[in-house]
Amino acid sequence: MSVREMSGLTDHSHTETSTGIKILALVARRPQPMYETLCPCGARATTTQTAIRSNSVRCLSSEHDVAEARRAQAAERRKVQDSSAQAQQRVQRAALVLEQATRDASLAKLDVEMAGYSIPTSRRPRHEPTQTPMSERDRQSLRLAREEVRKDDEERNRPLREATAKLMDTHRKIQKVQRSTLAGEVVDVEAYADAAMDGVSLTPEDGDVFNRAEFRRYRELHPEIHFDDSLLESLGKYFGANGFELVTCRMLERIIPRFQAAGLLPDRPAPAPAPAPVAAPVWTAQPDSKPTSIKGWNVVDGEPTTYTTRQLERLSAEDYRRALHIHTAAIVQPHRF
Repeated sequence: MSVREMSGLTDHSHTETSTGIKILALVARRPQPMYETLCPCGARATTTQTAIRSNSVRCLSSEHDVAEARRAQAAERRKVQDSSAQAQQRVQRAALVLEQATRDASLAKLDVEMAGYSIPTSRRPRHEPTQTPMSERDRQSLRLAREEVRKDDEERNRPLREATAKLMDTHRKIQKVQRSTLAGEVVDVEAYADAAMDGVSLTPEDGDVFNRAEFRRYRELHPEIHFDDSLLESLGKYFGANGFELVTCRMLERIIPRFQAAGLLPDRPAPAPAPAPVAAPVWTAQPDSKPTSIKGWNVVDGEPTTYTTRQLERLSAEDYRRALHIHTAAIVQPHRF
């Protein structure tokens, strides 16, 4: 280690110790000379001139030689991993070779066993099991087994049935309360009041006109809802029971869905069937039931002759009787004998 002589002390700046630590510069003279040091690991520190002279300067950083140790550990791990992978590959290759050898041995054994074997041209008919009637003991045993299975199922499903029945009963009670509320039998705690109607006061006539206008407005906005007398009566009872004299379209939009959920909306009537087309009547000439010619006698000379229907219709009553030889007995009144 080369040093420079200074007045009163020896300057060790810009030198290097035997451990590779560089002495950079003198940073303090009193109470004793202090130097800045730089370790190959990158750590900076200070040391005394006494430590430099006694060659006892050491790096006290916690990272000293850590990187080198880590590199060595990583290299060792890679070496172990590579050797493990190589050993695993050798084991896999050996397993494949053993499997192939086993397969070849099995095929060779099968060839030896099947040497000289030929498939028969016909086979024995397969035996079909015949169904024999059950005995009374078997029938009773089957009945008891089915009864036990049924009881086990009932016992297993009993909590579910009880819970379902309780749920259905609760649902029916809720539906009953909702229907009573919507029917106006009790006051609805969830009744909606339109804030726009606060402080509005109208005469009964003006209120009736206002309500009709709001109903018409709702029906124009919701044509899918069918109104009939029963629905209008139910709405009137509901609003009357809850103290609403003026009804707005917004209030109807809140209450109609509740009526629909409770199943209180009337069904829309089915459209009337289209009238069946009526075929035009076809008139056909009916055959005349009367004979076209009738045999009779001439009213003048009494000789046989033939009359047409028209000729007979033109005769008088007396000539008609003569022509057809119609004789009438004398009319005898019952009080004359």
